[in-house]
Amino acid sequence: GYSVWQWPMPVKVNLVTSNNRLESRMREIRQSGSAGGEVQINEPSLPLSPNRSLPTSAPGLTETILHLRRGQHQKIVIIIDQFEQWLHAHRAEPDAELVRALRQCDGVHVQAIVMIRDDFAMAAARFMQALDVSIVQGQNFATVDLFEIDHAKNVLLKFGQAFGKLPANRENLSADENQFVSDIAHGLSQDSKVVSVRLSLFAEMIKTKRWMPETLQAVGGTEGIGVNFLEETFSSPQANPRHRLHATAARAVLRSLLPDLGSDIKGHMRSQQEVLEASGYQDRPTDFTDLLRILDGELRLITPTDPEGDSLSGDSSRNSSLATRYYQLTHDYLVPSLRDWLTRKQRETRKGRAELKLEERSAIWNAKRENRHLPSLVEWLSIRSRTEKDKWNNPQRRIMQKAGRLHVIRTGSLLTLLVAASFTLQWILAGQKAASLVEALKTASPEQLTALVQQADENPRSLDRLLQPLIDKTDAADADPADHAAALPARLVLAGRDSSQVKPLSEALLSGDLAYVAPIRTRLRPYASELRPQWLDVLRSTQEPATRRFRAALGLASLDGDQSQTEWSDTDLRFIAEQLASSFAEYQPQLRNLLRPIGVRLVPSLDTLFDAETATEDQKINATMAVADYAGDDAELMAQLLTRATARQTEILYPKVVELKSGPVRDGLLALTKEQPDESLGQLDRVRLGRRRANAAITLLRQGERDAYFDALRITDDPESLSQFVARCQKWSVTPTELIESLQRSMALRQSASGAVKKIESRVIYGLLLALGSYSVEQIPEDSREALFVWLLDLYEKDPSAAIHSASGWLLRHWGTGGDVQKMDEQVVPYDPNGEREWFRLRLELTARSEKAINNATSTSTKHTHCLTFIVFPAAEYRLGSPEFAGGELDRQNDEVPRVVKISRPLALCDREVTWALYDLFDDGGWRNGMQEQWGWDLSDDDAVFGKNWYDWVEFCRWLTRECRGDDESWQCYPDTESLEKDGNGNPIYGDVMLDRGGFRMPTESEWELGSRSGQRTAYGFGSDVGLLGEYGWFQENSEKRPRPTAVKPPTVGGLFDAQGNLYEWTHDWNSDSQEATLVDPQGASAGSYRVRRGGGWSDGAAHCRTANRNGGDPTSRGNDLGFRLALSFPSGVSSPAEPFQAK
Repeated sequence: GYSVWQWPMPVKVNLVTSNNRLESRMREIRQSGSAGGEVQINEPSLPLSPNRSLPTSAPGLTETILHLRRGQHQKIVIIIDQFEQWLHAHRAEPDAELVRALRQCDGVHVQAIVMIRDDFAMAAARFMQALDVSIVQGQNFATVDLFEIDHAKNVLLKFGQAFGKLPANRENLSADENQFVSDIAHGLSQDSKVVSVRLSLFAEMIKTKRWMPETLQAVGGTEGIGVNFLEETFSSPQANPRHRLHATAARAVLRSLLPDLGSDIKGHMRSQQEVLEASGYQDRPTDFTDLLRILDGELRLITPTDPEGDSLSGDSSRNSSLATRYYQLTHDYLVPSLRDWLTRKQRETRKGRAELKLEERSAIWNAKRENRHLPSLVEWLSIRSRTEKDKWNNPQRRIMQKAGRLHVIRTGSLLTLLVAASFTLQWILAGQKAASLVEALKTASPEQLTALVQQADENPRSLDRLLQPLIDKTDAADADPADHAAALPARLVLAGRDSSQVKPLSEALLSGDLAYVAPIRTRLRPYASELRPQWLDVLRSTQEPATRRFRAALGLASLDGDQSQTEWSDTDLRFIAEQLASSFAEYQPQLRNLLRPIGVRLVPSLDTLFDAETATEDQKINATMAVADYAGDDAELMAQLLTRATARQTEILYPKVVELKSGPVRDGLLALTKEQPDESLGQLDRVRLGRRRANAAITLLRQGERDAYFDALRITDDPESLSQFVARCQKWSVTPTELIESLQRSMALRQSASGAVKKIESRVIYGLLLALGSYSVEQIPEDSREALFVWLLDLYEKDPSAAIHSASGWLLRHWGTGGDVQKMDEQVVPYDPNGEREWFRLRLELTARSEKAINNATSTSTKHTHCLTFIVFPAAEYRLGSPEFAGGELDRQNDEVPRVVKISRPLALCDREVTWALYDLFDDGGWRNGMQEQWGWDLSDDDAVFGKNWYDWVEFCRWLTRECRGDDESWQCYPDTESLEKDGNGNPIYGDVMLDRGGFRMPTESEWELGSRSGQRTAYGFGSDVGLLGEYGWFQENSEKRPRPTAVKPPTVGGLFDAQGNLYEWTHDWNSDSQEATLVDPQGASAGSYRVRRGGGWSDGAAHCRTANRNGGDPTSRGNDLGFRLALSFPSGVSSPAEPFQAK
């Protein structure tokens, strides 16, 4: 660049130009103005012709300066900076255009100041010689010295102002800006002096940034600005795309110009040809020209140079060919930054790190050639494999050759020593290994022995002499158990070549530790033909202990490897299965592994043990685990076993079939749910079938079915599968959501049903409601809980099925929402004469007996409301007595005669036993208080009344009828006691109960049983599995030795609560052993000593709670397990038992 100053008012022309256009730019001065101001010229002007002369149409440079000299204006000063670039590109010959032009400078009107680097001194001398101007120090020649720090600050300030980064007026500088300038000046100084070019370079690098202290800190200070500048110029995403395009070539060129390590001078001077080769642009001249323009013309990182003393001064033939042009780094100041930047880039790759290591080692070794400075073997290999040999320089080749020879010698020597040492070491180690192996054998676990024995077989000679003493030691009189334990592994090793060890090892298998069975039988396989008959004899000998026989079976199971060649009999397999199932749980995995080779053959025997009545629970579980282990891939077998499984067995089996939702497994499960028991099945077989059907249903439910399993709940006269389903859902991990979804589906199916089909579908809903009762309310999903409660209340209020009505009410009370149920219980629900609704509710307005006596039934008497729900049983024939199972009912008594009873009119039974809340109105609570004092029990309103005799209940029924029907005796089912004869004890002698009257009464024995059975031909109202009695009734095992509140346990399928257990219930009949096979409205014997009581009590065993069980008692007895349930008849001409109540 150059400036033209017109003294004393300068015209300043700032130019950015290439070497070839200097003369052309000079001509623009003529258009720049004459006095004052500043002209900025950025666009290129007319290009030079190939011979560097101006076009003929334009005035020449000489004429331009001549014009300036002759002009009528003040003195013009032309300042030409970086003149070495022109010198590098042109020959300083006398007839050169610029030389001729500058000759026009007379020093008066036009003066030229040429600024040039000191390393172009020879070229400058030739230029001055071409001008015919002698160089005179102090007159037309001067050198620029280093700047003082204060002067450096002033220069920096001017740079900042020129770049628009600092205010034009120095007084307007902020403290931060002053601090920035000061920090830079001090940071660039050395010995309180600043190299001028450093100021220029630094200013150039940060001219686009804010001149603030934080900027200097962000780029790493004055030391880091160079690296930061290079990074932003070539690598930053915001860098000039041209710069990023040539980034790789630029790094290569700059690396070639760097000095050797340890030197910070400008470095190597490279010819343009060398620079071209370094860039890799030999075939891309245009890109190379652009690269030089960036590095030289734009960034000033490199500069043309002229070797001192070259032939240019005396050789006029020198031209600008590649061979005669030279470049080097612009300034020494760039060297550290360039080296840091290039090194950082190299360290990013393995190749670069290897190149740096080679460069480092080469510099050190060439400075001081000692072997310790050569690359190590690892470094040498890394350099050889990751760098390009043809790019090594001579010093690098020499160091690599030297290091290679050294490492070959050292490696060869080391290998020789290693081979010699190896033979010695092997001999030593062999002995140590043998001794170590013997020690390992002594302390090895049984699981480790087989592997150790195999190791010992690889070096038998060195081991035999060490092992034999261990065996000999057991023959000594003072041998202890530890000696025998150490001898067993020794015998295992020696047995491979010493047959005398077979006998003691066989005995160890039969009577020793179970853990050693596997390694012993594995080692003895070569002697299978000898041992098989011996061990078979032990297995089949009834004189041998069972444990020894079982051990023989364990040995035989794998004596031939995975395929047993022993001929097993059915007796053998049954014995083995029984022993396996009877072994302790902690040994089961080990025993199953030992028996695995014959596991499939054991499955039939294990299947028998799976649910054998004689098997213990632990034996069943062990058998289940063994079957699942040996036949787990037999899906049909797993599904079949699942239908017979208990809850614990299900946890083992269900994972085997969980994904089998179609095909034979599903078909088999569906078929089983449909299988109904027939008369040929005995009681236990019926229970088993019910369990299997329930298990099949639950399996289908857990696999995603929501209605296909309903056949297991569609019961007619045997509810076993339904009750088993209810009892198993929670234990088998069925979720409440699955049951709720099934309920929704069952309600939809019932809507399209009618008659008997609808009744059966109602039992499906009944079963699902009871199953939900096995979950706490907290287990019901919160988001569906409220809607479920509303739906259940709707069922309780409106559903005609007695089973659903009672079950929904029970479930709501069970979940703590009894208050809502109680409100509904206060509403009258009329009897349905069409038989659609199977229940009705009476609302009784009663006067306490004591109040009535005091007030004599005046209007001042208080009325007490009490509601009773009755279940209706239609007039029909009913099968009563002990069910006629094949083989008979368990615990059946002689008086439980099967019979058919015909009921000629509908019967209504109260859904629960009489409670204290009702009875207290009869006696003002006197009896309750007495019972609480006598027995020490707290008796709630919902507890069942106990302790009253048969005659007391007759009197209660007459009172309740009178309260509801009035004094008209035609409604009473029992005559007035005053009109009856008395027995020897003064008790009235009652005849038949008058069934055609509509008053309250006791049920007959037949009525009680038909209500309790509700059509079910099973031992209990819920089925025949005595194990489920505790779920449906209070008896000896769960009552805690006292009567319990009513309606706590689930209702029967007929809708009655507490039909099994809690309290015996008085019936009207005299007890009689003889009963006719077919009867119509029977009332038992006409006379007798005992009245019949049914249902069992809280203090009785399960057998007394059976539906067929009959119990007789003195009608005057007052036991604490005796209660009562109300019955109603439908008198002729009255369509509803509630009709008179409503009229009254």
